[in-house]
Amino acid sequence: MCGQQRVLALLYNFPQASLKDLGLVKYEVLPTEPLHDIGHHIENVFTKFAKHLKPAETQAVEDYYNTSIGNKDSKRTADYRTALVQTTALLQKSGVMSNKALAVLKSLVEIHRIPYSSDKRSQAFILRYYNQAWYHSILLREFIKKPNKLTLRKMFGVYFHNISAHGGIMLRIISGLAANVEKQERVFNAIKSITKRRSEERRVGKECRSRW
Repeated sequence: MCGQQRVLALLYNFPQASLKDLGLVKYEVLPTEPLHDIGHHIENVFTKFAKHLKPAETQAVEDYYNTSIGNKDSKRTADYRTALVQTTALLQKSGVMSNKALAVLKSLVEIHRIPYSSDKRSQAFILRYYNQAWYHSILLREFIKKPNKLTLRKMFGVYFHNISAHGGIMLRIISGLAANVEKQERVFNAIKSITKRRSEERRVGKECRSRW
């Protein structure tokens, strides 16, 4: 556990258990996690990609995106995916964006759709993902030609790499639905709220004792 900031989820209740006890002797780590990789890449696209468009296009993207994502303090990956679909639909309907700029978002919509699709996997299904990831990558490179160091790391970092390099390989091995843990992710929100509330109660308790 050296270097770990928190206990692994599978060892939370039994931190001393072995992998054999948990039935994980042949446990494999997925090369990409659609839930987080796609969600955070969507976030990066809207915060970085929009800055490289024409002023009118940038303003339209920011307006529609902020309207879709809302003013939530804690944003889940589901919120980013919803904002992507809604913003892309509104931009296409408004006609304010060029076809190539809009294609960046539409290709990302398709990348996000395929791993969450209930369609039966096939060679054409997997090839569709590869093509869309390749197309999306080329379009991003065309718009972000001379990015600064931060933009380069954000846009083409681990999330983008997992989606473009490992996403198609994973789909050949396992269905995207099997790798999506949307319902399980909600547990973390409950744990975070409990931890935050308990920390606040302990802080208030210490202040009261110090006054007495």
